[in-house]
Amino acid sequence: MLIAHKMSIFDLIKKIGEKEQAITEMEFISPVFSQTRVATRIEGLFYFLDIAQSKPGWYKIRPINTRHAVIVEAADLMNIETYLKALDKVRLVLAFKKDGVYHAIPDKANKYDFIYSQPLQVYLYDDSVSDFDRVIARYDGSNIWFERLDTSNDPAKAEYLRNSLEKHCDPKNIKFSGLTSEEKLAYTLRTTLDKTFFESQKKGRLQNDVEHAGGVFVKFTEKSDHYSVTYKVDGEQFTSHISKDPTHKVVTAGLCLNGNDRNFDLKSLVTVIREAKNRDLIHKTI
Repeated sequence: MLIAHKMSIFDLIKKIGEKEQAITEMEFISPVFSQTRVATRIEGLFYFLDIAQSKPGWYKIRPINTRHAVIVEAADLMNIETYLKALDKVRLVLAFKKDGVYHAIPDKANKYDFIYSQPLQVYLYDDSVSDFDRVIARYDGSNIWFERLDTSNDPAKAEYLRNSLEKHCDPKNIKFSGLTSEEKLAYTLRTTLDKTFFESQKKGRLQNDVEHAGGVFVKFTEKSDHYSVTYKVDGEQFTSHISKDPTHKVVTAGLCLNGNDRNFDLKSLVTVIREAKNRDLIHKTI
Protein backbone atom coordinates (compact mmCIF):
# COMPACT_ATOMS: atom_id res chain seq x y z
CA MET A 1 0.00 0.00 0.00
CA LEU A 2 1.31 3.46 -1.00
CA ILE A 3 1.28 6.14 1.65
CA ALA A 4 1.06 9.76 0.40
CA HIS A 5 3.92 11.83 1.70
CA LYS A 6 2.86 15.23 3.02
CA MET A 7 5.46 17.97 2.76
CA SER A 8 5.91 19.67 6.11
CA ILE A 9 6.24 23.42 6.44
CA PHE A 10 9.92 22.88 7.17
CA ASP A 11 10.38 20.93 3.94
CA LEU A 12 8.65 23.72 2.03
CA ILE A 13 10.83 26.37 3.61
CA LYS A 14 13.91 24.31 2.80
CA LYS A 15 12.81 23.92 -0.83
CA ILE A 16 12.19 27.65 -1.23
CA GLY A 17 15.56 28.33 0.37
CA GLU A 18 17.24 26.04 -2.14
CA LYS A 19 15.53 27.89 -5.01
CA GLU A 20 16.60 31.23 -3.62
CA GLN A 21 20.18 30.03 -3.32
CA ALA A 22 20.04 28.74 -6.89
CA ILE A 23 18.87 32.10 -8.21
CA THR A 24 22.27 33.64 -7.53
CA GLU A 25 23.83 31.07 -9.86
CA MET A 26 21.59 32.02 -12.80
CA GLU A 27 21.54 34.79 -15.42
CA PHE A 28 18.62 36.16 -17.41
CA ILE A 29 17.92 38.67 -20.18
CA SER A 30 15.88 41.81 -19.59
CA PRO A 31 15.15 45.09 -21.37
CA VAL A 32 15.98 48.19 -19.36
CA PHE A 33 14.72 51.67 -20.16
CA SER A 34 14.49 53.95 -17.15
CA GLN A 35 13.50 51.48 -14.47
CA THR A 36 15.77 50.38 -11.64
CA ARG A 37 13.86 47.16 -11.03
CA VAL A 38 13.59 44.09 -13.24
CA ALA A 39 11.48 40.96 -12.93
CA THR A 40 12.13 37.33 -13.73
CA ARG A 41 10.38 34.03 -13.09
CA ILE A 42 12.35 31.03 -11.92
CA GLU A 43 10.69 27.66 -11.34
CA GLY A 44 7.26 29.26 -11.05
CA LEU A 45 8.27 32.00 -8.63
CA PHE A 46 8.46 35.68 -9.59
CA TYR A 47 11.35 37.76 -8.35
CA PHE A 48 11.57 41.57 -8.50
CA LEU A 49 15.16 42.68 -8.33
CA ASP A 50 16.66 46.13 -7.87
CA ILE A 51 19.45 47.17 -10.24
CA ALA A 52 21.58 50.28 -10.58
CA GLN A 53 20.47 53.00 -13.01
CA SER A 54 21.87 52.25 -16.46
CA LYS A 55 21.70 53.31 -20.08
CA PRO A 56 18.57 52.03 -21.90
CA GLY A 57 19.18 48.73 -23.64
CA TRP A 58 19.05 44.95 -23.47
CA TYR A 59 21.17 43.32 -20.78
CA LYS A 60 22.27 40.05 -19.30
CA ILE A 61 21.54 40.27 -15.57
CA ARG A 62 22.72 38.20 -12.60
CA PRO A 63 20.93 38.18 -9.21
CA ILE A 64 23.17 38.63 -6.18
CA ASN A 65 20.33 37.73 -3.79
CA THR A 66 16.56 37.60 -3.91
CA ARG A 67 16.23 41.38 -3.88
CA HIS A 68 19.16 42.76 -5.87
CA ALA A 69 20.89 42.07 -9.16
CA VAL A 70 23.74 43.43 -11.27
CA ILE A 71 24.09 43.98 -15.00
CA VAL A 72 26.71 41.61 -16.40
CA GLU A 73 26.91 42.78 -20.01
CA ALA A 74 24.84 43.79 -23.04
CA ALA A 75 22.65 41.00 -24.39
CA ASP A 76 23.45 39.66 -27.86
CA LEU A 77 21.00 39.66 -30.76
CA MET A 78 20.11 35.98 -30.34
CA ASN A 79 19.24 36.51 -26.67
CA ILE A 80 17.07 39.51 -27.53
CA GLU A 81 15.28 37.66 -30.32
CA THR A 82 14.51 34.73 -28.03
CA TYR A 83 13.13 37.04 -25.36
CA LEU A 84 10.92 38.97 -27.77
CA LYS A 85 9.47 35.95 -29.53
CA ALA A 86 8.12 34.69 -26.21
CA LEU A 87 5.92 37.82 -26.00
CA ASP A 88 2.71 38.76 -27.82
CA LYS A 89 3.08 40.56 -31.14
CA VAL A 90 1.52 43.96 -31.84
CA ARG A 91 1.64 46.10 -35.00
CA LEU A 92 1.83 49.89 -34.80
CA VAL A 93 2.49 53.02 -36.88
CA LEU A 94 5.14 55.34 -35.43
CA ALA A 95 3.98 58.93 -34.97
CA PHE A 96 6.58 60.92 -33.03
CA LYS A 97 9.54 60.62 -30.66
CA LYS A 98 9.76 62.18 -27.23
CA ASP A 99 12.33 61.62 -24.48
CA GLY A 100 13.74 58.53 -26.16
CA VAL A 101 10.34 56.89 -26.63
CA TYR A 102 8.37 56.46 -29.85
CA HIS A 103 4.65 57.15 -29.60
CA ALA A 104 2.67 55.01 -32.01
CA ILE A 105 -0.85 54.26 -33.20
CA PRO A 106 -1.90 50.61 -32.72
CA ASP A 107 -3.83 48.62 -35.29
CA LYS A 108 -7.52 49.39 -35.05
CA ALA A 109 -8.15 45.64 -34.95
CA ASN A 110 -6.11 44.25 -32.04
CA LYS A 111 -6.70 41.69 -29.32
CA TYR A 112 -5.25 43.72 -26.47
CA ASP A 113 -8.05 46.30 -26.10
CA PHE A 114 -5.66 49.08 -27.07
CA ILE A 115 -7.60 52.24 -27.85
CA TYR A 116 -7.07 52.97 -31.55
CA SER A 117 -6.92 56.76 -31.12
CA GLN A 118 -4.61 56.68 -28.09
CA PRO A 119 -0.85 56.59 -28.81
CA LEU A 120 1.19 53.86 -27.14
CA GLN A 121 4.77 54.15 -25.96
CA VAL A 122 7.29 51.94 -27.76
CA TYR A 123 10.62 51.39 -26.02
CA LEU A 124 14.13 50.56 -27.26
CA TYR A 125 13.60 51.28 -30.96
CA ASP A 126 16.69 51.42 -33.16
CA ASP A 127 17.98 53.51 -36.08
CA SER A 128 16.27 51.31 -38.66
CA VAL A 129 12.95 53.15 -38.25
CA SER A 130 11.62 56.66 -38.86
CA ASP A 131 8.38 58.59 -38.42
CA PHE A 132 5.29 56.90 -39.91
CA ASP A 133 6.97 53.52 -40.39
CA ARG A 134 4.84 50.50 -39.60
CA VAL A 135 6.60 48.28 -37.05
CA ILE A 136 6.25 45.03 -35.19
CA ALA A 137 6.67 45.23 -31.43
CA ARG A 138 6.11 42.88 -28.48
CA TYR A 139 3.84 43.38 -25.51
CA ASP A 140 4.72 41.92 -22.11
CA GLY A 141 1.44 42.89 -20.45
CA SER A 142 2.87 46.17 -19.24
CA ASN A 143 5.34 47.62 -21.73
CA ILE A 144 5.76 47.52 -25.51
CA TRP A 145 9.24 46.70 -26.79
CA PHE A 146 10.32 47.39 -30.36
CA GLU A 147 11.23 44.34 -32.40
CA ARG A 148 11.60 45.28 -36.08
CA LEU A 149 10.34 47.17 -39.09
CA ASP A 150 7.26 45.58 -40.65
CA THR A 151 8.66 44.69 -44.06
CA SER A 152 5.25 43.54 -45.31
CA ASN A 153 4.14 47.18 -45.45
CA ASP A 154 4.83 49.45 -48.44
CA PRO A 155 7.68 51.78 -47.33
CA ALA A 156 6.64 54.36 -49.95
CA LYS A 157 3.67 55.32 -47.77
CA ALA A 158 5.84 56.36 -44.83
CA GLU A 159 8.19 58.22 -47.18
CA TYR A 160 5.23 60.10 -48.66
CA LEU A 161 4.05 61.13 -45.18
CA ARG A 162 7.53 62.29 -44.16
CA ASN A 163 7.79 64.39 -47.33
CA SER A 164 4.31 65.79 -46.69
CA LEU A 165 5.37 66.80 -43.19
CA GLU A 166 8.41 68.65 -44.55
CA LYS A 167 6.14 70.53 -46.94
CA HIS A 168 3.69 71.30 -44.11
CA CYS A 169 0.80 69.61 -45.91
CA ASP A 170 -2.51 69.77 -44.11
CA PRO A 171 -3.70 66.33 -42.92
CA LYS A 172 -6.91 66.88 -44.88
CA ASN A 173 -4.93 67.02 -48.12
CA ILE A 174 -2.76 63.92 -47.86
CA LYS A 175 -3.56 61.36 -50.54
CA PHE A 176 -1.59 58.23 -51.33
CA SER A 177 -2.72 54.83 -52.51
CA GLY A 178 -3.11 52.32 -49.69
CA LEU A 179 -2.80 54.70 -46.73
CA THR A 180 -4.48 53.09 -43.73
CA SER A 181 -6.57 54.86 -41.11
CA GLU A 182 -3.73 54.23 -38.63
CA GLU A 183 -1.19 55.94 -40.89
CA LYS A 184 -3.50 58.91 -41.46
CA LEU A 185 -4.12 59.22 -37.73
CA ALA A 186 -0.39 59.07 -36.99
CA TYR A 187 0.22 61.92 -39.44
CA THR A 188 -2.65 63.99 -38.02
CA LEU A 189 -1.40 63.44 -34.49
CA ARG A 190 2.13 64.43 -35.43
CA THR A 191 1.07 67.66 -37.09
CA THR A 192 -1.29 68.51 -34.24
CA LEU A 193 1.44 68.12 -31.64
CA ASP A 194 4.26 69.58 -33.71
CA LYS A 195 4.40 73.25 -32.82
CA THR A 196 7.12 73.86 -35.40
CA PHE A 197 4.83 72.48 -38.09
CA PHE A 198 2.05 74.90 -37.26
CA GLU A 199 4.37 77.87 -36.84
CA SER A 200 5.86 77.17 -40.27
CA GLN A 201 2.41 76.68 -41.74
CA LYS A 202 1.18 80.03 -40.39
CA LYS A 203 4.32 81.82 -41.51
CA GLY A 204 4.15 80.22 -44.95
CA ARG A 205 0.58 81.38 -45.57
CA LEU A 206 1.25 84.94 -44.44
CA GLN A 207 4.50 85.11 -46.38
CA ASN A 208 2.75 83.81 -49.49
CA ASP A 209 0.10 86.54 -49.21
CA VAL A 210 2.71 89.29 -48.89
CA GLU A 211 5.02 88.04 -51.63
CA HIS A 212 2.17 87.22 -54.01
CA ALA A 213 1.30 90.94 -53.95
CA GLY A 214 4.92 91.98 -54.51
CA GLY A 215 5.97 92.74 -50.94
CA VAL A 216 8.80 91.33 -48.82
CA PHE A 217 7.81 89.36 -45.71
CA VAL A 218 9.80 90.26 -42.57
CA LYS A 219 8.13 88.55 -39.58
CA PHE A 220 4.87 87.89 -37.80
CA THR A 221 3.77 87.79 -34.18
CA GLU A 222 0.74 85.85 -33.03
CA LYS A 223 -1.60 87.65 -30.65
CA SER A 224 -4.69 86.23 -28.93
CA ASP A 225 -7.08 87.34 -31.68
CA HIS A 226 -4.91 88.44 -34.62
CA TYR A 227 -1.50 88.33 -36.31
CA SER A 228 0.80 91.34 -36.41
CA VAL A 229 2.55 91.07 -39.77
CA THR A 230 5.63 93.11 -40.62
CA TYR A 231 6.62 93.45 -44.28
CA LYS A 232 8.29 95.82 -46.72
CA VAL A 233 6.93 97.45 -49.84
CA ASP A 234 9.52 99.09 -52.10
CA GLY A 235 11.97 99.16 -49.19
CA GLU A 236 9.63 100.81 -46.67
CA GLN A 237 8.51 98.74 -43.66
CA PHE A 238 4.92 98.39 -42.48
CA THR A 239 3.13 96.47 -39.73
CA SER A 240 -0.52 95.49 -40.08
CA HIS A 241 -2.89 93.54 -37.85
CA ILE A 242 -4.52 90.63 -39.70
CA SER A 243 -7.30 88.21 -38.76
CA LYS A 244 -6.25 84.69 -37.82
CA ASP A 245 -8.80 82.96 -40.02
CA PRO A 246 -7.79 81.78 -43.53
CA THR A 247 -9.14 84.97 -45.17
CA HIS A 248 -6.47 87.09 -43.43
CA LYS A 249 -8.78 90.10 -43.37
CA VAL A 250 -7.24 93.41 -42.26
CA VAL A 251 -8.09 94.43 -38.69
CA THR A 252 -5.86 97.50 -38.62
CA ALA A 253 -3.86 98.38 -41.70
CA GLY A 254 -1.27 100.59 -40.00
CA LEU A 255 -1.94 103.41 -42.44
CA CYS A 256 -4.90 105.64 -43.21
CA LEU A 257 -7.54 103.93 -45.32
CA ASN A 258 -10.39 106.26 -44.31
CA GLY A 259 -11.96 103.60 -42.11
CA ASN A 260 -12.01 101.02 -44.90
CA ASP A 261 -9.39 98.71 -43.32
CA ARG A 262 -11.74 95.74 -43.08
CA ASN A 263 -12.52 95.89 -46.79
CA PHE A 264 -9.07 94.50 -47.51
CA ASP A 265 -7.21 91.28 -46.92
CA LEU A 266 -3.42 91.03 -46.59
CA LYS A 267 -2.82 90.49 -50.32
CA SER A 268 -4.94 93.38 -51.48
CA LEU A 269 -3.52 95.62 -48.73
CA VAL A 270 0.03 95.17 -50.02
CA THR A 271 -1.18 95.93 -53.54
CA VAL A 272 -2.92 99.12 -52.34
CA ILE A 273 0.21 100.22 -50.48
CA ARG A 274 2.31 99.83 -53.61
CA GLU A 275 -0.12 101.94 -55.60
CA ALA A 276 -0.37 104.56 -52.84
CA LYS A 277 3.41 104.83 -52.57
CA ASN A 278 3.63 105.53 -56.27
CA ARG A 279 1.15 108.37 -55.76
CA ASP A 280 2.77 109.59 -52.50
CA LEU A 281 -0.42 108.98 -50.52
CA ILE A 282 0.97 106.93 -47.61
CA HIS A 283 0.10 108.09 -44.08
CA LYS A 284 1.09 105.61 -41.37
CA THR A 285 -1.08 105.26 -38.25
CA ILE A 286 0.84 102.62 -36.24
